[in-house]
Amino acid sequence: MKKEKFFKSQIGIFLLGAFIGTLVPSPIDPIYFYLENYVVPHLTGFAKIGLQIFDWYFLDALWYLVLMIIAFMLHIKKVSTAKKITVIGGIAGLGIVIGIISRILMG
Repeated sequence: MKKEKFFKSQIGIFLLGAFIGTLVPSPIDPIYFYLENYVVPHLTGFAKIGLQIFDWYFLDALWYLVLMIIAFMLHIKKVSTAKKITVIGGIAGLGIVIGIISRILMG
């Protein structure tokens, strides 16, 4: 399969989206940093392990679930490509802004 055809296939688009989604800061990041810096150090035993599991795995999964629901709603309503890109860019921008503000506030 040629490179051009791979990135037009469903798996190529999915993997490209997963790559970009992992790079872009999400609105979940401030919660993650707050828990890791201020809450987890004060916990011990199962509470610490449980919170870290929730923080590392479930928060990201919840974020991607929200994105999947938004994408599904945009797909069902047959929104134009330009509007889809605008919504996705707005979500990414929101994540970046929230990440910057949280880093400033948390020091």
